[in-house]
Amino acid sequence: CVQCDSGFYSEGVECATCNEPCLECNTATECTSCFPGFALDGTSCVTCPIGTYENSGFCYDCPAGCTECEDATICTACESDRAFNFFAMTCDYCASGTFLNTDF
Repeated sequence: CVQCDSGFYSEGVECATCNEPCLECNTATECTSCFPGFALDGTSCVTCPIGTYENSGFCYDCPAGCTECEDATICTACESDRAFNFFAMTCDYCASGTFLNTDF
């Protein structure tokens, strides 16, 4: 018996390469782990939907107020009632007595 290396699966008497974006797989259509930037959804590797980010093969919701993000702390787009804080890379409500200027 021959065991296939990581990134390959047994196909008859040979080892075949897993299809990208599968990093490891049991068959041509059954992924067990994914390349970075993809998340395992059942046995398929998928990109995370807008409003989520990928971390260690799973999709997580962006922080509150963010509509798009790079990770748990870096927002790249905000909900319409929030202001983007360029220094902290967060989406914040305007301070009391101020308003969101959308003219620029």
